Amino acid sequence: MSGALLPWWGWMLVLQAILVAALFEYVRRLPMRPTSGEISASVLDGATHASELDYQPDTLDRAGVIEPSRIAEMIDAKLHEFLATTLRAEFSAHSHLHEYDKRMAALSNQARQAFGSATLAFDFTKEEVAKLQTRIGEIAKGCSDLERRLNDWTRQHCDDQDQRFKNVDGGFRAIRDRETLENLAEKIRSQADGLLRTSRGERVENWGVWNNQNFQWQQDIMIYGGIAAHYLADVPSLIGDVPSHSLRGDWTEDRSLFPSDDAVIAHRTTAVTMQNFNKQHERVLKCVTSFAFDAPSMKGIANS
Repeated sequence: MSGALLPWWGWMLVLQAILVAALFEYVRRLPMRPTSGEISASVLDGATHASELDYQPDTLDRAGVIEPSRIAEMIDAKLHEFLATTLRAEFSAHSHLHEYDKRMAALSNQARQAFGSATLAFDFTKEEVAKLQTRIGEIAKGCSDLERRLNDWTRQHCDDQDQRFKNVDGGFRAIRDRETLENLAEKIRSQADGLLRTSRGERVENWGVWNNQNFQWQQDIMIYGGIAAHYLADVPSLIGDVPSHSLRGDWTEDRSLFPSDDAVIAHRTTAVTMQNFNKQHERVLKCVTSFAFDAPSMKGIANS
């Protein structure tokens, strides 16, 4: 493009300089216009010179000499013809080049304007993209916070549901354990009534059988304490708490009904244990009922 190195008017100056140099060189190479004496001599020498000057018989005077005015007219005509043809063609070509340069300059101006518009659009787009990226970052942070809160809520909700199901399961288990404890309590009381009949003055016929029954009774006490420990951990130790001083003192049983002191100690131990059992059984029932109906909760209760 011509406008890439120089503006269009610069190229016009260069073109004009070239045209002036060409015109000067062309005029310099033209033959010099002869004087009237030289023309007369040339005409007298032969008809060749007359034909080269566009000879016409009526242009000669009586002496055969061309008038100077006519020579000037012929030179002006030739110069006019030259200007009207050759130079006009030259200038016409340069005129086309000038129009081309003008169009190229217009296109260059449009391109600059388009580039400026594109630059403004790019800058605007860049700013908008930056704003959009900032907004996307804020949205992403909000989504991350929302996801975190949703995960926390989901985790808490799942934990609550798990705890709720555990509570429900615990409630059903508490109902089952309450029935089991009631049955064991009835069995323990019934067995203790037979083991402590000497307190009512009844004689034990076979202490070997009595010892075997006492062992089975203690096993039921242990089973009862294992179940109750799910709700009250101190129940087994409280039921089995038989201090030595509680076995001494004034007891109302008849010593003659016992074959030995060991039998007396075993009898009194059973009696103290049964007293402890009766005290703890009411406490255990209240706690198990609370687990089953009032406020079900499995916290701190082992699964077994």
